[in-house]
Amino acid sequence: MRVFLTGATGYLGSALLEALLRQGTDVTVLVRDPARLRSAGPTDRLWVVRGDLLQPESYEVALRGVDAVVHMAALVRVWSPDPRAFRRVNVEATEGLIRRAAEAGVPRILYTSTFFALGPGRPGQVLDETAPTRPPLRNPYRRTKVEALRHVRRLQSEGAPVIILFPGIVYGPGRMTEGNFVAGLIRDFLAGRLPGYIGNGHQRWCFAWIYDVVGGFLQALERGTPGRAYILGGENRTVREFFHYVAAWTGRRPPRWSIPGPVVRSVAGLQFALDRLRGRAPRMSPSAARLMLYDWAFTSEWARRELGYTVTPFETGLRQTVEWLLGSTCE
Repeated sequence: MRVFLTGATGYLGSALLEALLRQGTDVTVLVRDPARLRSAGPTDRLWVVRGDLLQPESYEVALRGVDAVVHMAALVRVWSPDPRAFRRVNVEATEGLIRRAAEAGVPRILYTSTFFALGPGRPGQVLDETAPTRPPLRNPYRRTKVEALRHVRRLQSEGAPVIILFPGIVYGPGRMTEGNFVAGLIRDFLAGRLPGYIGNGHQRWCFAWIYDVVGGFLQALERGTPGRAYILGGENRTVREFFHYVAAWTGRRPPRWSIPGPVVRSVAGLQFALDRLRGRAPRMSPSAARLMLYDWAFTSEWARRELGYTVTPFETGLRQTVEWLLGSTCE
């Protein structure tokens, strides 16, 4: 099998690239900067195309003759100096790639959406792939991924052989990009930058072990049904449970207070302003902080039934993540 892969320099994308190469798949990757491409897998089956999703002429030829396209690239940031970049990358470039892949006769196209494109759920609710999108939509990443999902579903209805995958909150060892949210959260806790729970701490998040999610992509390449969508999640645990385990395994005290939503957003706004004044890319914004106050609980039942998707126990995966962080320089 020959796979055309975007997003290979990201947190999840780099892990998938390594898995594809290790199983003997021929992989063509589209990257803007080949120097950022790193893989522990064999490179004799790796072809690198230097290009940009915003420049279709840079990758169109590479689509010919591939058996599958896996689109993982996205603008995953809190902020961009050009707000329009979110839509250009997450919506326009995505639609352009899928249309060109379908026109080139690619029989299978995997599109990486996000759990943020669904829900959020109400307390106690567990969502699936059919969940409607609910506010808030002010966050530019979430807003454009929601819009992209509408476009991709329309392309599915028009006959494009697209499989939509919704990874949960992916965690585990890997590159320290903005997509590696959980590792960043643990590091902030260990550095004393999280004095309290975000909100009341009882909101549930769908934590997905990175190697389970990578396995889900491999399964979707092999047996996923075009026109379908699958959530690649894990266990739904509360924020309090998450910090309870991290604190216990690191010998730290868990957060002592609950930080109300308005305070969370105010602090995030202050941090955003300070980062901008210092000429740094903001690490948090009020709209991103607001998303952390909601329930993001999902079921992966369809993926389990149709793909053979499996879930690693939360305690097992999280402990390995903590041990990796404590013993790693975390690039």
